[in-house]
Amino acid sequence: MEKADFWEAPKKERLIVKQLQNFIDNEENYPIALVAGMRRVGKTTVLEQLKERYPGSELIDFSNYFSNPEDRLSDFIKTPTSGVLLLDEITYLPGYERICENMYNVNGQGDSWDYKVVITGSSPEHIVNLANIKLGGGRSKLFYLPPVTFAEYLYFTDKIASYDDYSAATSEHFKDYLQLKDLSSHMRLTFDREYFVNYSEVSISGNRNGRYIGSQSSIEREDLIALSELIAYQLADSVTYDTMRSPDIGESELRNEISTEDLRALDFSKTFLFESTHKVKSLTHDTQAKIIKFLLASRMANIETILRSETEKQKTEHEINNLLHLTTNHQNLQNFFSNVSIAIGSPLLYTRLGADILSVADLDWDKLWSSTKNNALLGRMLEVYIRGALTQLETPLTAFSSIKLVYNGEVDIYKPSFLPPILCEVTAQRRPKTMEKINLLNYFPDEPIIRICCTESHSDDIYGFHRIPYAQLCCMIDTGDIFKLAKSTSADIGRSLSETGQFTISKKL
Repeated sequence: MEKADFWEAPKKERLIVKQLQNFIDNEENYPIALVAGMRRVGKTTVLEQLKERYPGSELIDFSNYFSNPEDRLSDFIKTPTSGVLLLDEITYLPGYERICENMYNVNGQGDSWDYKVVITGSSPEHIVNLANIKLGGGRSKLFYLPPVTFAEYLYFTDKIASYDDYSAATSEHFKDYLQLKDLSSHMRLTFDREYFVNYSEVSISGNRNGRYIGSQSSIEREDLIALSELIAYQLADSVTYDTMRSPDIGESELRNEISTEDLRALDFSKTFLFESTHKVKSLTHDTQAKIIKFLLASRMANIETILRSETEKQKTEHEINNLLHLTTNHQNLQNFFSNVSIAIGSPLLYTRLGADILSVADLDWDKLWSSTKNNALLGRMLEVYIRGALTQLETPLTAFSSIKLVYNGEVDIYKPSFLPPILCEVTAQRRPKTMEKINLLNYFPDEPIIRICCTESHSDDIYGFHRIPYAQLCCMIDTGDIFKLAKSTSADIGRSLSETGQFTISKKL
């Protein structure tokens, strides 16, 4: 493991620490919290920060064989010395599924649990499988730790003083975030080929220490290498079957001298660098299905369903998993992508692509953002971030539906499973959309819904929806404050939503 090489144990806490503290202090239904996350995103630090909040807690790291972790766990289960047990890298423990199940069985019941357990693992597939199988059926709660979020970036780089006040966040800060500018080198993460080669060791270890076939990962080292090529060189908020299997290559455009204006005109959703395409095309159908499963389990991507009517229903997680399980040939994959598409969850996954394009075009980041007009790349990055950040707020983790309704004019995001649901139109334009081009009130006009149109700088709520600067909106999603916004219907046109007495963005600004 290379945890110390990545995360510097900052004194400032991750956002998830407060969520896990709430689980420990208040959750009555679940005694066990499972934290899934990619390698080197800071799971160990989160447990260390929890131990600081609960000084008497027991922290056991199963990747550190010199500390006798198995004996320490056995002793604790026999005679709990604390109300909080923190277990790091659980998949390094032989027979971990059975041991976790037994930990639940001997841990009291209902609201009288003997202790609460927080468990992490660097193979998200194994953690998600553990949550679905041995700790399924209401025996555990699943959390996900993403790479550093925008709100965390602002906090760690001292651009905001706390997660409670992000009024200082600006569009320039979001551009800096895409580069992780001023962030400690120990907190950066590049999803390159080397990262996924090393990742295979974690997956192999989880399979070796697991005892149940259903709990194991089917992803192999060569699959992970192919995955690194696939996600590093395709910039898309949605991937269709055709763009995945036979991508359009932007080689000819990239070879030529490209101005900032020309760069804006490129179709980034279909731009690949040449050397990657043969690897993508050579993937077998079952390998593609395994890669999709891994993307979903690791939350590097989520499922997007496009609905064409108010009565049409999104695919359930069970239906999506069945589609992937049955994928063995061209027709199966074609059928899968005819029902859903894959939405990458974070713009940070595109860091490698962005650096390559800028290098070929002889541009730096400052030149890229210098255009006074809306930059197509920035707009896509923003939509990817908002869409991905919204999916982090919901469980289960294996499949999500971010839904676009394509009638009455398109809206970018509609989340019917949220309480309350959210409609959002995303743009990075400095000049806000005119009223006739905003479609938020065309959808479910009589249903109370949080309706948001994000802009670069405008902030008001007098049109029946919230106009929020996108830097603040990203922070609101990261912190969960977005759910505190006032809902609206078509009857609210022309009056301030703050009249409802609910939380509005103006209270933050």
